[in-house]
Amino acid sequence: MNGETVPGTDRVIGYVGVGSMGGSLVQGLIRAGEKPVVFDLDRSAVEAATDAGAEAAASLEELGSRCGLVGVVVADDDQVRSVLGGGLLESMAPGSVVLLHSTLLPETVQWAAEAASAAGVGLVEAPVTGGAAAAAEGRLTFILSGSEADLEAVEPILSACAGRRIDAGELGNANLLKLCINLQTYVTHRAAHEAASLATALGLPLEGLKSAMEGNGQLGELTRNYLMLHELSPETLAEPDVIEMRARNIPVISKDLRHMAEVAGRCGVSIPGAGVAAQMIEDTYFIPTDYTGAESASKQ
Repeated sequence: MNGETVPGTDRVIGYVGVGSMGGSLVQGLIRAGEKPVVFDLDRSAVEAATDAGAEAAASLEELGSRCGLVGVVVADDDQVRSVLGGGLLESMAPGSVVLLHSTLLPETVQWAAEAASAAGVGLVEAPVTGGAAAAAEGRLTFILSGSEADLEAVEPILSACAGRRIDAGELGNANLLKLCINLQTYVTHRAAHEAASLATALGLPLEGLKSAMEGNGQLGELTRNYLMLHELSPETLAEPDVIEMRARNIPVISKDLRHMAEVAGRCGVSIPGAGVAAQMIEDTYFIPTDYTGAESASKQ
């Protein structure tokens, strides 16, 4: 199979960016019987994917030429532009389809749609929410924008990885909806941090707080996962590897919060909670104030 013989479910699936979320999407595809082709500048991420059953491409051009469906899971708008304009689109056969899973500004999506159209390639805007575990287990939520034909073409990915699909309408809307969802997530993380910190200072059991939150509907999976940080000992939280595991998420969270502020400003909506979440980001995620990597990342 290759990108030039791409009708329906015979299309080879490729993924650019196989870190936490991209790698989990690839795991979901492998679990469903697919053998995706992957590319990432991080060789360890590629090795993890190939060890699980994926195949590696040596370049964007090789991946594009082999695949009729390509998911892109990179950190930000600039990286999306770099990937699409850096050899991927020009190497894909006409009629192929690209999915953008990253959280982006709507103008980036419009640029991507125009670039893809010029190459004869379809585009589906498909930001995801639910976490890496949900991706690997095939129960991720996909927020979707794109033509009916392009959405039909990416069914092999959706069937393998989506537990829920949300139709967001025209291109650009899917990421606007994702920003609204992430706004609630990051403000909730801050609120959960303050509630757990206060309970701990008062000598109250965290399990009791979580049980009460669950009883009144406040404790979803993402908040439960966040509160695991409060269950770690100070010694564990201070371990360099554990700090790095948390710190690598800070640039993406900071980027999302900046995007929220930008789109909210355009329509004249005040979102002070996002400002608090951005201002307190290191404290919320237990990043030491003297950790230079996290400090510089949150101020990009």
